[in-house]
Amino acid sequence: MSGLSEAQERGGWVLMQVDWKACGDVEWQAREIAALQGIGVPDDRKICGSAPETVLAALRHFDRWLQAHDRRFVFLDLDADAYYGVAIACADEAAAASLANEADVMLMSTPLFLRSQGERE
Repeated sequence: MSGLSEAQERGGWVLMQVDWKACGDVEWQAREIAALQGIGVPDDRKICGSAPETVLAALRHFDRWLQAHDRRFVFLDLDADAYYGVAIACADEAAAASLANEADVMLMSTPLFLRSQGERE
């Protein structure tokens, strides 16, 4: 999976890849993804909460923040130790699920993924 993150660069960050214990990596990747999608974020505003205790909590905050911009964060189950996901327009959720199915990749909404990890919303 490291090839996926190596293919990305600042200013063109599409796929979030974060280790299950790397809270600090969620915020900067969320900002990169938001910028690529044309969503401006003030420098003094935290997308993923002021001090999330876990990576999953930070990703929950990111999904909620995206919802205010008519987008969702969805997880890709790549059978890896890291969490992978992308931000998509709410209107594109069904099409994204169909494409993931064709590629034999499990795509999960943030609430569904959190429940699968034993988290509450």
